[in-house]
Amino acid sequence: DVFSATKPGAICPQIRTSGPLHLGAEDCLYLNVYKPKDANNDTLLPVMFWIYGGGYVLGDGFEFGLYDAARLAATHNVVVVTHNYRLGALGFMALDELKGESPGNSTGNYGAQDQQLALQWTHDNIRNFGGDPGRVTIFGESAGGFSVMWHLVNEISKPLFHAAIMESGTNALPWFFQPYQDAKAYYEQRAAILGCPQTGEQRLECLRKLPANDLLLSFSQDYIDIRARNHPDDKMPADIPAWGSPIFPIMPNGPVIDGTPQGLLDVPINLVRAGKAAKVPLILGSNRDGGNAILASLVKIAVPGSEGKDTNKTLESIAAWILNNAAQREEAVNSIYDYAEFENSPLGDPETERVDMALRDCVFMCPNRRLAREWTANGLPAYLYSFSFKLGPLDKYFAAGDFHASELPFVFKTYLPEIALLGVPHPEKISDVLSCRWARFAYCHDPNGCEGANPPGCDKSDDEAPKWPSFMEGSNANGTFYSLKETLEAVALRPDNVHPDDEFPSDKRCDFWDRASTPFRNLRVYRPSSP
Repeated sequence: DVFSATKPGAICPQIRTSGPLHLGAEDCLYLNVYKPKDANNDTLLPVMFWIYGGGYVLGDGFEFGLYDAARLAATHNVVVVTHNYRLGALGFMALDELKGESPGNSTGNYGAQDQQLALQWTHDNIRNFGGDPGRVTIFGESAGGFSVMWHLVNEISKPLFHAAIMESGTNALPWFFQPYQDAKAYYEQRAAILGCPQTGEQRLECLRKLPANDLLLSFSQDYIDIRARNHPDDKMPADIPAWGSPIFPIMPNGPVIDGTPQGLLDVPINLVRAGKAAKVPLILGSNRDGGNAILASLVKIAVPGSEGKDTNKTLESIAAWILNNAAQREEAVNSIYDYAEFENSPLGDPETERVDMALRDCVFMCPNRRLAREWTANGLPAYLYSFSFKLGPLDKYFAAGDFHASELPFVFKTYLPEIALLGVPHPEKISDVLSCRWARFAYCHDPNGCEGANPPGCDKSDDEAPKWPSFMEGSNANGTFYSLKETLEAVALRPDNVHPDDEFPSDKRCDFWDRASTPFRNLRVYRPSSP
């Protein structure tokens, strides 16, 4: 078929909180290719393959221009591919009947397999756009970062890329990599609520007859019901979910451990430990205040009467949700995240920042440390970072700080120059640092660049910046991360640093999360009929 490629294709069905409630079309598996004007087949350029985030329920490969990669491609002479993948129940439903339809008995990973199909297309066709199929770097943020982890341990994906960047990714939590029996039980219950038969092909036939929007709204209704029950005075319109669908850690959507090579064989970190991950260099890291993206949604669900405000009760309730072990819950509240440590919060809100740091460490930073250790133990280069640029008044706007995903407009160079008028200092420098390091990694799999294989568009100040060492490079036995902030520097991980000097958490905190027991959670646990 021939169609107009002058604008992005339709996005996949999803529910938003701004604009039309229902967006997208089922015919949505489109991709976008960005290349420099003079790219040709004679001198092939590195390829950067982007996977967007959004909790597996929101987003697309263009995102209202946020992921418009034209400037990234032109500045650094790379070819960039973005794409869409199925979301929500349409992308991650897990049922025995669906397993039976798959040649490999895979289920619950359809959205990730859409990404894989786009990656295969890139491998097969990118040469026609001046891209090098032998130099493909996959990169993604949040759910996109989780997806990068999925591809790193998927046997079919491994031959299709040669380096990876995980921005705010994770590797073990059962909220995001779901046990098959738990995921299946949720979708079986949802099918029954929708009036479909309990088992067999009739259930699939019934589900497939439902309009996609009805299916997605049904899942969102869980969020609405629970939020209304816990917060009866909340003025949120009854028919509009706060996030469009359940978000951390009550997510019913996400990759499922179905035990197949086509899907997910095991918890990703276990596969890495067993030496079954792709043998590629890896950049991984997250934002200093990355926990706040999930705080408001989680508090509204987990803590009746909290009205989004953090108290000691909030941390206790969140610890009860996250941790199986009562002694670990008490340790988290009274020792690991003792309130006294946060009394001098630079954001002016010690209670909120305390919970933010706990969620940040649990979901992003400590899993990153764990993965960097395992990656290095397998003899592979890993480059760990923390994004900590000052964002002016945004740092204190709702105690946001370097909030989740705040780096993205600087990576893609889609930030508005007018952001400087809001007090964000030198946005060009932030963008130059991030996009240049990512592009250098795409060129030669080292964020410091390589002689004779460097992208254009990196200014002299970046050339003179301190080296970004790999995780275990140098004399520090605990490892090293790279601080992406006004003054770039390599920083040793320390066992005892405390807030607010905790751009990366202390070894004490991460050791706690390494041994913590975190159960599977989603909205199913709130149903009276649930076990």
